[in-house]
Amino acid sequence: MSIQNHPYMEIKQHEKDTMTSTLFVLFALAVAASATVEVNHIVQTDDAGHKIQMDIIRDEDAKLVLSIIGDVSRYRGSIQTVNFHDYNVGYGVLKDINRKICILTRPLVPMQPSWKYEQGTTDEVHFHNMHFNRTKMSNEEVLELAGSNIATFCHDYNTYYAEATPGDRRDMIGELGMEGRRQASKYL
Repeated sequence: MSIQNHPYMEIKQHEKDTMTSTLFVLFALAVAASATVEVNHIVQTDDAGHKIQMDIIRDEDAKLVLSIIGDVSRYRGSIQTVNFHDYNVGYGVLKDINRKICILTRPLVPMQPSWKYEQGTTDEVHFHNMHFNRTKMSNEEVLELAGSNIATFCHDYNTYYAEATPGDRRDMIGELGMEGRRQASKYL
């Protein structure tokens, strides 16, 4: 019997594996303890009285925001998405899980301070128009343009680029808004 196959060596290897796992868990806990991740639930109400529930997960230090939008099915023309913004690179994505699509764009609004989410309610709504590029992006193109966080978030989704421009409520309910919704429905 060689020394490598000796039962004592198997025990030593198990101890090494356990030690490595323990060190990894301790390292992960130390990193998590020093992180500035906040989770807030917020209700957004627009001027028509539509209420949308959402969870906002922010990491102030990493400049990352994940918004999980609640059910919007009762509001005509609304699309439920999970939105991820990486303010380090200046890009965000709107992910429609049901259609397996990510829309990549530059956010029109900078990262908001934590107090905006801590209050639990808001009537602040950022209307925008989206001008879509109909060419599907490869994951390598997403990585090059928007970085690894967004590329990973959308890695197995069809990703399209859209140029966002400021809009107002009339754009959302008028002819321009309906055309924008028709355009978006092709992607989202």
